Amino acid sequence: MANESAPIATSPVPLPWFMRPATLFAFAALVAVLDLGTKAWATGALASWVHPMVWTDAAGKTPAALLASRGIDRAEADVIDKRGALARLQPGQWPKSANVDGQWLGRQIVVSEGSGNAAPRATRLLNRHLGKPVAEVLGEAWRVDAEKVPVMLTRAWQVGEQAPTLDVALGSGEGLAILDRNIVVLPDWLHFVYAENPGAAFSFLTNAPPLLRHLLFTVIASLASLGLAWWLWKGNGGTALASWSLAAILGGAIGNLVDRLNYGVVIDFIYMFVVTDGKVHGWPVYNVADIGITCGVILIAAESIFRRQPAAAAPAAATPSA
Repeated sequence: MANESAPIATSPVPLPWFMRPATLFAFAALVAVLDLGTKAWATGALASWVHPMVWTDAAGKTPAALLASRGIDRAEADVIDKRGALARLQPGQWPKSANVDGQWLGRQIVVSEGSGNAAPRATRLLNRHLGKPVAEVLGEAWRVDAEKVPVMLTRAWQVGEQAPTLDVALGSGEGLAILDRNIVVLPDWLHFVYAENPGAAFSFLTNAPPLLRHLLFTVIASLASLGLAWWLWKGNGGTALASWSLAAILGGAIGNLVDRLNYGVVIDFIYMFVVTDGKVHGWPVYNVADIGITCGVILIAAESIFRRQPAAAAPAAATPSA
């Protein structure tokens, strides 16, 4: 006779669709793709003094026409021009010295290809570079191996001393660069600017040795991404809110990890600030990945704090003795 007291085997209850690993991974992938897509847009639409916007096929064309080809209207072109951010490019004649010497000081060198997503790249040689190997200085500035620098110098440009005029065509062999551009979304509150963060949040360890910093953050980000992926795959997210928050963190971590693997830095472009009493108070520049990570952490913390604990069971009433 079968043992009637034996437990009855039950099949596990399947997870609802919105908590299944496939759904959560799809959301994480969406966050990562959105992050990488917006960064790619930022590198093409914005400019900084280390990441200019460059036109090398510019002979016979006016700067105003070249800017219009990138969607920059006349009003913004006038602002860029008045800010002194337009530069005339000329083919550079570089000394063959092994080290940076006095002939190099003050020159701003622009290379228009060969340095990855954030190409073109630019750098200005300063007193702190004196005596250092040319390949080392330019390789670090352009984020390439030092061995590639001599080849890149053959197609590099030098910023000329005379600034271009918006409505005067550039001459034969000349190029154009915008050395500073940002997009005003909400005046005095939200701008899109180009920034590179070699450290972690709030520029943590920015001044650490580049190789150590790159290895440290790459390893940490890789392990964190693998751990989050394994946790979600096992269905250990807990509640629906916690699961989706972890997926947002995973997507953001992957987006920033791709940047570190490819470029050694994380590209940021969202700048929020307020102006009070004539002073600018800004939040560190961030990106979509940072939004996913921050929102995910805040939601998990909020849920853990405000989650209602089950009420304690009332003690059983004493049974009167017979």
